[in-house]
Amino acid sequence: MDDFASPAAKKLIEIVVASAAKSIMGIAELAIDRISGRFIPVKPSHMMEMMNKIKDDVNKIFIGHSSIEIILRKYPILENEGDLTLSDKELEKRIIFKNLIDIEKRPNETHAIVSDDSFFYGDSPIIKYRTVDYAGIRAIRSLGGKPKILSAGGFFVCLDQKKIAFHQRSKFVDTYKDCLHIFGGNFMKMGHVADSSILHTLLREFEEEARVSLRVSRGGDNPIPFLFANEVTGFVQFVAPPFNIDAADFDAMSGDGGDGGITEGGVRKINFSELSAILQDVNKWVPSGLMHVIVWLAIGTPVIHKHRIYRAIPEDQSIEIFKQVVVSAERGNFANY
Repeated sequence: MDDFASPAAKKLIEIVVASAAKSIMGIAELAIDRISGRFIPVKPSHMMEMMNKIKDDVNKIFIGHSSIEIILRKYPILENEGDLTLSDKELEKRIIFKNLIDIEKRPNETHAIVSDDSFFYGDSPIIKYRTVDYAGIRAIRSLGGKPKILSAGGFFVCLDQKKIAFHQRSKFVDTYKDCLHIFGGNFMKMGHVADSSILHTLLREFEEEARVSLRVSRGGDNPIPFLFANEVTGFVQFVAPPFNIDAADFDAMSGDGGDGGITEGGVRKINFSELSAILQDVNKWVPSGLMHVIVWLAIGTPVIHKHRIYRAIPEDQSIEIFKQVVVSAERGNFANY
């Protein structure tokens, strides 16, 4: 273990290594995995257990940038509480930004701002929100505010090619320009892209940012687990485990949206063998995106494949990547937003 690792980083590494030693998916199964190529399942209960063990120390490493809260095993109920009330100064600024958005010919979609009395825990998580357009969000930010924008995200794995795809943010966005991140974006309340659920937001953003169309069952009482997190920019994120897509769809992924990447950015495809080095270059990442990938490594590299969850990377390899990246991340050389 790196002698310069902080107590939080050392504890994280110890937890993950100890979990691997005790795991029922241990050395014998890994040997079978390498010989036969069969998928090794990851149980949602294991993901939940590991999340609870590591989240406090992960949050110490990413303090001031992002924080994980919990894994939700049920989709949250969404409750609209009406329009967000803006102050007089915010209303004045909103007019300025609305005119600018019109000049730029950018969409002025309606987003959801999470209310403080939302309840994210238990068997029936509830998200209460108020709506405001993009011009209003820019107005609030221009006056130092950080609206809690409801969003959803994730990324992709191609098990056939042993590759991962991340989002390369546009150089023209408001925050974290040109940084690597997970795919995702804001819950849209109105217009032709209106979302019916957090899952719908996730799937729509995959289509917009990567040209990947997925059909995912809501799963009844056992849906896709979502990680709930907060970001320094104000975003409230619901992040799913990565989805496996076949080689043809992976090769066809494109993120420029037809405008050269100005609106949606691009797609960065990475071999498993390159992952450690790219993750260690922490100032090239949106901190919350890096945090989600670190958590993914810690909880067994789960990937959704044909309605089940499997491990993407053999456990011994993912632990080595995890150790190297945690030590780099805890030094705190993160990108500024």
